[in-house]
Amino acid sequence: MYWLAIGREAVSISQLLADFIPSGFRAQILGALQSLDRQSLIEKSSGCFTLQPVVMEYVTDRFIARICEEITTLDVAIFNSHTLIQAQAQDYVRESQVRMILVPLVERLMGKLRSKPAIKQQLDRVLVKLRTEF
Repeated sequence: MYWLAIGREAVSISQLLADFIPSGFRAQILGALQSLDRQSLIEKSSGCFTLQPVVMEYVTDRFIARICEEITTLDVAIFNSHTLIQAQAQDYVRESQVRMILVPLVERLMGKLRSKPAIKQQLDRVLVKLRTEF
C-alpha cells in the first residue's frame, strides 16, 4: 500500500513488480492486490491499480509518520526500502510527491527536531548508519 501511495497515480502490475517490489514476490503481490480490491481499498482500471483517494490520504499519512519515526530513531527499515520521490516519474507526479510526502515529512521532523540544522544532523546520522550496514 505504501508503494501505491508513493506512486500517486494508477500503476500496472508489471510496473509495480518491476519498479517497486523485489523479484520473487509476484504471487504475494497479486494476492495482496486481489484482497485490496475485494475490500474496495483500491481502484482498478484497464489493468492499473491505485488507492481509493481517502485510503491514499490515510496511507500517505501513516507512511510519513513511519518515516519520521524511523529517521528520529535511526531504525530505518521502510526508509531504506521505499523511495520518497521517484526520480523517473513524470514531472507532475514528482511535484505531487514533494507536496504530499516530502513537505509534510519535513514539517513533522521540524516538530520533533525543532530546527533545520538538527534535521540535517539526524539525516547525516542515518546516512552513516546506512553506509556502515552495507
